[in-house]
Amino acid sequence: MNIKDVERITGLKKANIRYYEQEGLLQPKRNRQNNYREYDQQNIETLERIKLLRLLEVPVCQIRALQRGETTFHEVMDLQEKKFTEEIKEKKELLEICKLVKMSNSNFEGLTVTEPEGNGKYWSRMNGKILRQDRIRRIEANMVLVKNALPLLMLSYWSVWTAYQIGDHQFPAEFTVVYIVLTLAVFCFWCLLRLKVSREKCACMNKTESTE
Repeated sequence: MNIKDVERITGLKKANIRYYEQEGLLQPKRNRQNNYREYDQQNIETLERIKLLRLLEVPVCQIRALQRGETTFHEVMDLQEKKFTEEIKEKKELLEICKLVKMSNSNFEGLTVTEPEGNGKYWSRMNGKILRQDRIRRIEANMVLVKNALPLLMLSYWSVWTAYQIGDHQFPAEFTVVYIVLTLAVFCFWCLLRLKVSREKCACMNKTESTE
């Protein structure tokens, strides 16, 4: 089977399958003739197990430990049970706060801040997560602007070039150099923003898995 067949059978995206391969959770064989990956029924069953564990929010590092026999399902599920129990408690507290805010009929200035129980532990953890999410969204918004600037640069170059051709004038080479430099600068800036987003997401994922 090729990766498209695996996508269809498991419902997982190609990026997820490749990621699990990179993390050492999946080892498909290679076709000796074309070096393409070939998946068998055992790989499918492995992916189905991984999918179930990820659905239960088991970190990849824990799944790897399970595969290697370094931990047991009882230990891992015990951790997840405690985690979900704590989350349910926190969500119930937040639900009660939502009801209080709705009943208060206050405007923004009149809203009274009510913290959930737990000595601010929940607020402290969520504050960092929300801050990262907001930062990622801001960077991604800038990426869209930068990405949209590339077609505008191409359009402006084509417009100036067309104007010179219609006027039967020689197109200045300096303009081409400036255009190339600007295009490369915009592209490099977009790559830097993309790298920053990747780092922020990795940091957020690592932080989540470390707290689990």
